[in-house]
Amino acid sequence: GRDTWAMFSAGERIAAALALRVGLSRALSGSMLELIILDEPTIHLDSLRRRELVEVIRKLQTIPQTIVVTHDKEFEDSADRIIEVEKIDGVSVVR
Repeated sequence: GRDTWAMFSAGERIAAALALRVGLSRALSGSMLELIILDEPTIHLDSLRRRELVEVIRKLQTIPQTIVVTHDKEFEDSADRIIEVEKIDGVSVVR
């Protein structure tokens, strides 16, 4: 119930919401997800939960392509490719 949900930290709520979204996406796609895009999935997580979530995302082998938009450097070691975007004079530049 609502009282149980209130006991979770903000980071735990985000992790649970992410798990729910992935589960719903799989159910709706017939468990054949080809791509998942995550925008700042580790925001509001403490360092332990951030490392755990990075590991979970790294192991999403059933999804062929995962794109993670983040400022979190912990993803760099698990990425096949890193695309950096820097704002220069108000313009986003891909490096």
